Amino acid sequence: MKQHPLTTIEIIKHTLFTSDEIICLKALGRVDVKLIESKFTKENLNIDGMITVTGSNTSHLCTMSNVIVKALKDSDLAENDVLGAKYGAEDGDDWIVIDASNYLIHIMDEVVQRNVNLEKVVGG
Repeated sequence: MKQHPLTTIEIIKHTLFTSDEIICLKALGRVDVKLIESKFTKENLNIDGMITVTGSNTSHLCTMSNVIVKALKDSDLAENDVLGAKYGAEDGDDWIVIDASNYLIHIMDEVVQRNVNLEKVVGG
């Protein structure tokens, strides 16, 4: 299966993602991507922010997760102890979390997104 060019994250060896690189997931269709940068994420979690990605079903969530984890691994970030590159995603049927070191990426279905509302929880 040929991958759409906008669904790949540019690989720069040993370089952490920027939030702009995650936005390419919108090309996978029916995706809502939000960047949450707040005082809470910087001071309490010691990360640049969180990225929430909302998909339509379990298969869709897994596809998006695979794109991100593949890019982390291809960037050789496991050598820098980036957990998402070493261990992949923390899988769930309706909520998947990837630790990209500078961002926590939450990929969830619409129901979980609506009920959890991370933007409100962390002040984004």
